[in-house]
Amino acid sequence: MAQQNAALTGLVQPAERQRISPWILTVLLGLVIMMVWGAKPAWAGNFAQPAIIGYSKDLRYFAYEEYGIEDASGFPYSSIYFIDLRDGSPVAGTPVRIRLDNQDDPLPGELVGARQLARQKAQIWLDKLKIGWPAEMLAYNGDGVPDLEGLSLRFGLTGYNGAVIGDYRLTLKMVDFNNILECEKWAPSKPQGFVLTITDYDFQKSEIYRDKSLPKSEKCPLYYKISGVFAPFQANDISNTVALISVYSSGWEGQDRRFIVVPVGQSLK
Repeated sequence: MAQQNAALTGLVQPAERQRISPWILTVLLGLVIMMVWGAKPAWAGNFAQPAIIGYSKDLRYFAYEEYGIEDASGFPYSSIYFIDLRDGSPVAGTPVRIRLDNQDDPLPGELVGARQLARQKAQIWLDKLKIGWPAEMLAYNGDGVPDLEGLSLRFGLTGYNGAVIGDYRLTLKMVDFNNILECEKWAPSKPQGFVLTITDYDFQKSEIYRDKSLPKSEKCPLYYKISGVFAPFQANDISNTVALISVYSSGWEGQDRRFIVVPVGQSLK
């Protein structure tokens, strides 16, 4: 009878079952941790974020910041750019750059420290160019938009009670650059330039920017996206509107992103 009960409840009785060794438990726990960690987003690459500072009082100059954490080194950095909107060129003597890469800097290893130091160092330029008029974001292609190509962006001015005045569309097209030999050694594809056009509410298309050469500061760009369009606060027209363009290039541990500004309204005059 006892033998029959054993057969019904299983060949191995509870007292006879083997205990799982602590070593096996440790291995299983490690695998679970690796699976959970692997499910987190990958942050490899030097993916800068933008912060718009604003315009000069006479609307001739535009200032913005890009900041982030360098891949590989982990050093926080901040760069502040001052752009002459008459031709889209950087103001001589700029940008202002800060990178916290040693223990002698205040707040070492902290992104907030790099940004504070950059703003302090840039204050002389903010004062000299009379930067202080705020910028208004008219349209933006956010990083969290799924399947976003970022090759076009529709925008208008902000009117009374939130009404949109005008209807414009920016369109970006990439073009190959074949004559940059230093890129061929490590870039996965040919360096790219871009052409930016605008279409107005009458469906009239105008080319407002075309790369003629690639500056060394862009580090062999692979592709571009239209990030956003900005205008002076309470603007009545698009004559001082700017486009913020994301520039993606090969980095140490993935793709790097930086930003350039293209005058939109000035190009139409």
